[in-house]
Amino acid sequence: MSFIYNFNLIGKKIINFKLKGILNNKFIKKFNLFKFKKKYNLIIYFYSKNFVKYNYIDLIKFQKYIKTFYKKNTKLIAISTDSEYSHLYWTKFNKKQNGIKNITFPILSDINKIVSYFYKTLNGCYKINNNILLKNKGELICNKSIFIIDKHNIIKSYSSYYKNISINIKDILRIIKIINQK
Repeated sequence: MSFIYNFNLIGKKIINFKLKGILNNKFIKKFNLFKFKKKYNLIIYFYSKNFVKYNYIDLIKFQKYIKTFYKKNTKLIAISTDSEYSHLYWTKFNKKQNGIKNITFPILSDINKIVSYFYKTLNGCYKINNNILLKNKGELICNKSIFIIDKHNIIKSYSSYYKNISINIKDILRIIKIINQK
């Protein structure tokens, strides 16, 4: 017997979540998505692990365009399943050291993997207990993925990439321009 699952989140409304993380090299105890997002568009960048070359390159690219995103009524967050302590440690290193020093957008820790599961970015083998808790069978990490969400909290775009494929900022800006026209 085979099963068909619909993982399409395009057009769906996002749910609020609260995660720990870092912002401007300081801990965030309870990052609240809706309080942060307000009436802005939002880019959510899921990535596999800290200290991985391709991930730091993407985060640095996002940082380079952060003012452009703000001018286009768009905020940005990054999420991985690493701890907030690992995120903070990563900010101690500069670009030459594969670090993310001077990143000015939130980097969040989905250590329980609930948000990654909701957004269907979780890679690995897992099962769900009581519709909430994820039991780990091996290492569970996020696939590199980008969600673009409009000011009404609707997912408008989703892209997923193999780990060594770099993100395309110009394409993200193109999508945001279209979203802002409505």
